[in-house]
Amino acid sequence: MVNLEELRANFEAAWPELIARDKIEHYTGGLYTAATMASYDHRGTGVPNKVRNGRKVAYPKKELINWIMARMEAVNAKYRQ
Repeated sequence: MVNLEELRANFEAAWPELIARDKIEHYTGGLYTAATMASYDHRGTGVPNKVRNGRKVAYPKKELINWIMARMEAVNAKYRQ
């Protein structure tokens, strides 16, 4: 089982302050794609406080990490039951 706190620390150390939606697949190791993130954003369940620059969307590192970790913790809690 992956240690989620260690994973969080690795993300915080390695990621830039802003991550473009079209680069999300690279930074998450394929867990999320740009299309998936656009879908979450469209439904209003995506990363809060995203940044827009014209048609480009980026996510602040801290907000993105918190969002991913919350989703991982919820999913992992289901499997521990």
